Amino acid sequence: MSRLFNFLMIALVLFGLYLFTNSTESKNKTTLKIENLSKDTITAYLTLDDNGKDWISDVNGIFGITSDEKLQGGVILAPNQVLSYTSDKPIAGNISFNQLPLNCPFPAPTLFEFTLNNHGTVNKAQETSDISCVYGVTSIGKITFSGGGVWNSGQNDTVYTIQNDALYKNTGLKGVYPYGCTTCTGRSGMIDCNNKKKYEKVNKKSICNIQRDASKNGGVVKISFIK
Repeated sequence: MSRLFNFLMIALVLFGLYLFTNSTESKNKTTLKIENLSKDTITAYLTLDDNGKDWISDVNGIFGITSDEKLQGGVILAPNQVLSYTSDKPIAGNISFNQLPLNCPFPAPTLFEFTLNNHGTVNKAQETSDISCVYGVTSIGKITFSGGGVWNSGQNDTVYTIQNDALYKNTGLKGVYPYGCTTCTGRSGMIDCNNKKKYEKVNKKSICNIQRDASKNGGVVKISFIK
């Protein structure tokens, strides 16, 4: 009788741990950080995607931003300063440095893009991040990934850091959309600026988007300005 009781107790404990693990898995939140690695004081602009009421849709309070525009605002970053924000709802958007996002004229700001904490928004939701040089290179920066589930480029790999380079040096870099490469491997929907330059070569494989299962969120995604 005692053996049966002990077995049932162990089974109940294991079942309880299983329920706890699965109920808290999606409650882990991914923290977004921005960092200035340069010796200069810079402005970081946050632009949010307008995805509706279930998503973060107001920049005010994020990184200490105050703005009349709910979807866009800026904050000053001193050398080596790091700011942090953890959203209680899904959040998507981009960070640009020293310039607001636009497409033309060339070169338009480099965008450091992200979609985080979006578990349950759609079937098989993915957290994603990338560096977009589609309309030019105005800054060099990197995005580092730590904690939570592992990130990948869709190529059966593990990605910890991505970083863009100067113009015409971004083809083949994981997590980076080269100049003129809207779909990583093509140019569908590209807007030609009047002062455009020759576009970079497209990638042979779709390596520009870094992702992971959104249910494996948690840890930190840090966007760092280098120069």
